[in-house]
Amino acid sequence: MNLKNRKKLAEKLAKYGLLLGIKESYLLCRNLLGLTNHPFKTIREIVEDQDYSQAALVFGLPFNLLMFGSLTLFAARILSGKSGSLGWLAQLLLFLLGLLSLLVFMYLVYWGWQVWKWRRQNEKSIS
Repeated sequence: MNLKNRKKLAEKLAKYGLLLGIKESYLLCRNLLGLTNHPFKTIREIVEDQDYSQAALVFGLPFNLLMFGSLTLFAARILSGKSGSLGWLAQLLLFLLGLLSLLVFMYLVYWGWQVWKWRRQNEKSIS
């Protein structure tokens, strides 16, 4: 491939990557808003559409929240030059971060279980 073709290919990939990123960001925001207003419908829609990218983003939310929150806390400690054991504020923030992640995880598991029961019940009634 010559330089001109590579440049066109790079532009196409960048364009499609940007469009895909916008679409996935929109769907993630829509699904997170849906989880607060009507979680059963939102999770059922994700499962029925078999949208694996959205399932990974939504059900990975507690893990991402915990990981990125912890990384932010530790990056702040490194940038501020603190070393040694964590102070009481950092310990409190880590505890609250873990608690929030656990609560979000339990919320998603509960509604996922409700959708699973509903689908199982509907499969039996169809048979």
